[in-house]
Amino acid sequence: MSALGFAERHALPGLPVFSAQDFRVCSGVSLGDPLGPADELLPDDVYRLSASARRMRLSLDGVDGAAHFTVANRSRDGRWGAVVHLDCCATFMSVNGTPVDLLILVELEPGTHLIAATYLLPLAQLQPRAEYTLIAINAAGDSGHFAGLARLSFRNGVPAEADDVHPERVEQLDALTAPAPARAMRRMSGGKHRRA
Repeated sequence: MSALGFAERHALPGLPVFSAQDFRVCSGVSLGDPLGPADELLPDDVYRLSASARRMRLSLDGVDGAAHFTVANRSRDGRWGAVVHLDCCATFMSVNGTPVDLLILVELEPGTHLIAATYLLPLAQLQPRAEYTLIAINAAGDSGHFAGLARLSFRNGVPAEADDVHPERVEQLDALTAPAPARAMRRMSGGKHRRA
């Protein structure tokens, strides 16, 4: 068994994610910035999903003895073999008052702690052009919180487009909550650089 609690190379197939570049601040201090890791987020910023956003499919493999995943070589998106961590869970409020939770996944540049790509995994439906206000940020490490959100959402068939995701395997998303070296991460370029 791995440090993640399941057999080596256990897969999370075809997670339905969006690129953080398609979810940007449309009102607030960080106007124009894409969604980033926890220490780049500011409560009360308002985000909007681009009308041209493409739902991606990110397949992950568990790694024996490690508290992270790697992008599977069968993944439609992502850099094959790259390390992926869960950075945080961000909670947004829609205009109709419904909370929406997003898991924020970071893909690292090979051999470094630099962030090469950031993905968001919605645990409820995101509507293009709709506005979502950031109200809470929960850092990775509260495994019960993240696992509960993931299991509840995928048992209920959310997101609806994820027709090729096996619920019993997606429930292994609690493994993504293992503490990651997130505080050492930096973006490859652009964005705010707040971590020491």
